[in-house]
This record gives sequence, structure tokens and C-alpha cells, in this order.
Amino acid sequence: MEKSKETKKKDNPKIITPFSKKYKNVGFHLGKAWTGSYLYKYMTLEGAIRCLEDGTLLFREPTEWTDKYEGRFYKDKIKFQNPDKVKYHPAGPAYICCFSRVNASEPAWKVYSYDNSDKKTKSHKKCVEFKISPKIIRETLFTYANNNDYNFFESVVSYDYKKNIDELHKKESRFFKPFFDNFTLDKYLSLLSLKRNAYDYEKEFRFFLVPNKNGNNSKMISIDNFPWIEAVSEIRYDSEMSNKEISDLKDAYNTACDHAPSKGLSMKKDISKIIVPFDINKMEDTDIIIEN
Repeated sequence: MEKSKETKKKDNPKIITPFSKKYKNVGFHLGKAWTGSYLYKYMTLEGAIRCLEDGTLLFREPTEWTDKYEGRFYKDKIKFQNPDKVKYHPAGPAYICCFSRVNASEPAWKVYSYDNSDKKTKSHKKCVEFKISPKIIRETLFTYANNNDYNFFESVVSYDYKKNIDELHKKESRFFKPFFDNFTLDKYLSLLSLKRNAYDYEKEFRFFLVPNKNGNNSKMISIDNFPWIEAVSEIRYDSEMSNKEISDLKDAYNTACDHAPSKGLSMKKDISKIIVPFDINKMEDTDIIIEN
């Protein structure tokens, strides 16, 4: 089995620990608490406009992800030969929203700059990057979880060789016992926080919403009235955008301002300092910030 310097760190799943008093009994860390100041969300221009205008933040089940490999340990894909001996069964849904800890990620900008579903035409899409406060995300999730009988979890994603992940569930794997003996929610969410190391550039960070009961049959959850204006301190857009596209993005931002809880304060923000152009091809070293 392939090994890396980081492999030993992944021998054990992450342990769930509760937040401080503020999010007590509802919010939890998966593994060591992350204390970074900002997270980053990359979207297409169309997706960014829709989120700002609708005031929503979407959480999806792994079955809805484009990369089906990432859902290989989700729910009924895990089958125990002796289910009676297992304390925790992942029967209900888990909804996940993904962010990045890295600013100005060149690969991320390229991913959201083309419509990869149409390889023949390669219709050009434009990337938008949000700089977001994790504190406001947590406060919003705390309210949602309290009102809807959910718990929320957060986790820094771990990366490993595909071969190690492929063999994780096999009894001869040295990873089997730590993950599958005495299977618990900690171990389940750790599996859902594991990605192939080919995607390490993402430096991904995930928020989970898990119902205390089995929940409904919905494949996604929409967090309505998400405070985009309060949460976002900067929006970068592709410098190749047309004047019409820039205008549409600014209009969507102003719509979000109109719906913001602190409407008066939000409208005083200088939009020229919030929504700024960015050319990934002219990126300088100082543009890259990784929140560890």
C-alpha cells in the first residue's frame, strides 16, 4: 500500500467535539477546531447571481455531487455483514456545503470558468469568488439547526491516495479497524470528509447538517435568508467579464442588500471595494492566503 508522510495522521478517524457554549448541543467540530478568519466559495457567475438574488445557501446530499466517487461511503453504500453488531447505522441523510480555505486558487478558477458538461463547444463560463466569514455561517447554521431539529458539524477535509481509500473497507487494510470497528457517527462523517489527494489543491472545508431524526426525502436543503451581505467581505469576478455581466452581478448584490437584516448599514458599503475584478493569469504570490 502506498504511504506518504501524512498517512499516519489518517490512521484514526476524527473525533467529534462540541463547540463552546455559544453553539452548545447543536454545533460540533470534527477533529481539531479550525480557527481561520475566512473561507472562500467559488461559483459560476450564474450561480453567484442566483445565490445573491434568492438569498440562499444550498446544502446537498453526496448523491447529488458531480463526482460520484466522493459518495462511496454515503448511507446505504456501507453494508455490514453483521448489522446487529453495529451500533450506528447511517440511515438518515447528511447535507453538505463545501468551501475552500485557499484564496485565489488557480485550479478552482479554471474549474468554474468552463462548462465541462459540453466538451464540444466548451461554452465559456465566468468564475466568481466569495470571501466569507465562517463565524456568520456558524451563526446561521446554529439558528437553522435549533429551529429544525438538526445538528451541524464542520470539518477540514483530509486527502489520501486513491488506492488507500479504495481499500479502506477491506479487512486486511490497516485503516479498516480504526474506521469500521465500533462504527460511530464520528467515523461516518470522517469518511465523508475524505478525498483523493489529487484534489489537495482545494484545501476543502465542509459544513454538515444532520437531522436528529431520519429527516425527509429531499436531496438538498436551502438555507433561506442567508445573510450574504453580512457574511461576504469581498467578491472577485473574472476580469474578462463583459460590462453587462458585471452589471448583473452588482444588481444581484444590491438585491441582497435590500433583503439584508441590517439593510441600512449594508447599503453604506462601497460596492467598488466589495466587488472587484481579478485576473488569475496575473496572480502574484501575495494573492495566495491559506487559512490553517
